[in-house]
Amino acid sequence: MKEELPAIAEGYIDYGGGNQYLSARRELLDPLGWEQEVPVKFETTTDYDVVSRRASFDAYKDGVVVEHESDEQMRANWHLMKMEIAHRDPNVFSMGRTADAGILLMPSYVNFPTLGRTENDVQAVLE
Repeated sequence: MKEELPAIAEGYIDYGGGNQYLSARRELLDPLGWEQEVPVKFETTTDYDVVSRRASFDAYKDGVVVEHESDEQMRANWHLMKMEIAHRDPNVFSMGRTADAGILLMPSYVNFPTLGRTENDVQAVLE
């Protein structure tokens, strides 16, 4: 699976994310067995209501979720939080999927002013 990451990265560098160029990315990713725009639903209960949010992962295969970000550091943090929640609570997926590993792709030309903070946050959690 590691050897497939350059092709996935190329698809998002060339075509971006979301649904706009979904079919162009599909031509690259489908032969490798990667699903795109895999939906998830996050829910929590408050004293008064159930709060939910729908989202999706850019790509998914065999327990690995992939997100890409090339614009905002805060969006990078959101992608990491989605991965963590999906790993902890498999009920966010349908069809018995799990998030056993997560990959956040960021092009080398991206230089978020506070990306170092995101890296420090991740390292603090991993240690």
